[in-house]
Amino acid sequence: MSYSDTLIVFLTYIIIYLLTNVVHCSMLTEALREAQSQNKDLSRQVQELMAVRVQLQNERDSLSAELSESKDSLKDALARLEAANGALTQLRTDMEHRLREKDDEIDNIRLVLTISDRLQTLTHCAEWSKFVVDYFFAQSDRLYSVTGSFRSPSMSRNGRRCTIAASC
Repeated sequence: MSYSDTLIVFLTYIIIYLLTNVVHCSMLTEALREAQSQNKDLSRQVQELMAVRVQLQNERDSLSAELSESKDSLKDALARLEAANGALTQLRTDMEHRLREKDDEIDNIRLVLTISDRLQTLTHCAEWSKFVVDYFFAQSDRLYSVTGSFRSPSMSRNGRRCTIAASC
């Protein structure tokens, strides 16, 4: 092999190498373009996701503020409820006390009415006793005027010493 043949073989290898590299380089260029396209798509998706993330963070902050306000409102409502329950308990206690007082008053009125009824009955009985005694003495006076001897010494019209009147 001569020098020129060696040189031709060497140059052939170099050309094949260069052609292989060019093909390989075009494949790499194609892959680079495809990767750059995918990178643009992914960058756009990342931007969209970032926008969604910001929107979600804003919604979370808004919901957190509403939740805080709702908790405060709930605490206020619970405090008002507790105060109302306390007032209701106090009112119930007061009303039960007043009801007991009114029951006592009613019992006292019933007692007074019972006593009044008994006094009225006793008064009525005393009136009837007086009527019966007066009638008895009138009849005894009439009988004495007719017969002359009916009265006993224990019966006295003025002193009203009568066992019948004392029994009523």
